[in-house]
Amino acid sequence: MFSVCLLLFGEQIPSFSRSFCTKPISKPIIYTHRSGRQVKARMKKLEEKMAELGENFKSKHELKTPKGTQDFGPEQMAVREKVVGIITETFKRHGAVTIDTPVFELRKVLMGKYGEEGSKLVYNLDDQDGELCSMRYDLTVPFARYLAANKIEKIKRYQIAKVYRRDQPVMTKGRFREFYQCDFDIAGPGELMMQEAECLKIADEVISKLELGEFEIRINHRLLLEAIFEASSIPSNLFKTVSSSIDKLDKIAWADVREELINEKGLNELMADSIGKFVCIGEEHPDWDNSSLFDWFCSDNLSASEEVQKSIIKAIDELKLLFNYAILFGCKDSRIVFSPSLARGLDYYTGIIYEVVMKDINFDITDVISILKKLPNKDGTSPDGISYKIIKNSYLILAPYLLDFFSNITG
Repeated sequence: MFSVCLLLFGEQIPSFSRSFCTKPISKPIIYTHRSGRQVKARMKKLEEKMAELGENFKSKHELKTPKGTQDFGPEQMAVREKVVGIITETFKRHGAVTIDTPVFELRKVLMGKYGEEGSKLVYNLDDQDGELCSMRYDLTVPFARYLAANKIEKIKRYQIAKVYRRDQPVMTKGRFREFYQCDFDIAGPGELMMQEAECLKIADEVISKLELGEFEIRINHRLLLEAIFEASSIPSNLFKTVSSSIDKLDKIAWADVREELINEKGLNELMADSIGKFVCIGEEHPDWDNSSLFDWFCSDNLSASEEVQKSIIKAIDELKLLFNYAILFGCKDSRIVFSPSLARGLDYYTGIIYEVVMKDINFDITDVISILKKLPNKDGTSPDGISYKIIKNSYLILAPYLLDFFSNITG
C-alpha cells in the first residue's frame, strides 16, 4: 500500500504573506445566510457580557483553541488548499480513487498497531452504549479495517482527513494534537519492488512541484533491521522495543540511544555495540556510496550466522532492485540514499522504509515525509505506503513558494 500523509498545521504565517490582505479585516464575519440574525444577537450578548466582566472574563473565560490545535485563517487556508491540490492532482494522475472513514474507530481495531510509544498517544473516548471507541491516530489502520470489512483485495486509494494524537503539544516544534494527513495507498499484489518504486516516484514528483529545494530519499528495509538484531543476539520479543529506540537516531546521538538500550530496554553492552556497528556504518564512512554500503553488508566479515546472512543478502538484493526501478521511473540517482540507521517503531511497518529529507531546511528528519510499507495482504505480502508529513514550521518552510503563490493570486 502506498500512503501519503500530509500534515499541515496552522503555524503562524510569515509577515511577507500578509500582503495577501491589502485591507485589514476589522471585524470577524459572523453573518450567515441561514441564521445570521440569531448569530448577531448571540454575539451582541457575548460582547455585553465580556464588557461587564472586563479583565475577569479574560482570565476565567479566555476564548482560545484547546492545546495542540489552531484556527486556520484565510491566508493559511489558501496555502493549505494550494499544497493539498498539488498532492491530490498527483495522486489522481497515478490512478487513485478516494474514500472516507469515521473520525473514531472501535478501540480494539486501533490498539496494538502503533508500537509502545504510539499507543500512548491514542485518544480514548468514554463508553458509547457498550462500545469502547478511540479517535483515529492515523488513516492507515482505518484503511486496513475498511479493506477487511469490504473484502477488497486491490485498490489505489487516497484520503485527506484529520487525525488526533494525545501528544504534549509544542506548536513551534510542530507537535500538534489535531492535524491533517493525506494518505495514498496501493493495496494488492504487484511485481517485487515495482509498487515501492512508484511510491518513490510520487514522493519525488510532489516535493519537486512544491519547489522547496534540494532533497534526498533515504531508504532502508525492515528485513535488514531484523537481521541486524538477530546478528546482535537480540531476543525476538525485544525487536519492536529496540526498533523504537533506533528510530530516535534522527533526534539524538548514538551514545544516548545506546544508553537507552542498556538502561531501559534490557540489552547488555555487547548487544548494543553490535547494533551500533551496523546502524552507524553510514555515519562512520560518509564517503561511501550506496554500492559500498551494499557490499559491506554482503561481505563475510559480519560474524553473522548463515541464516542471518541470507536474510541480509535478500534485503540488500531487494534494495538494489528498488533503486534500479526508481531510477528507471525517473528519480535522480543522487537523491536515493541507502540509510541503515533508518527505522520505525510502529508495529505495522514490514518491508521497505523510506524517508524524504529536505537538505536545505534544518528540522527533524521524521517530521518531513515518511514513506512506509505497511499492512499485510491476504497472501502474506504487504501493500506499499507513503506517509507525507509537512509539519513543524510548515509555512516558513514553504516561504519561497508562498511568495510566488501570493504574488500570482493578488495580481
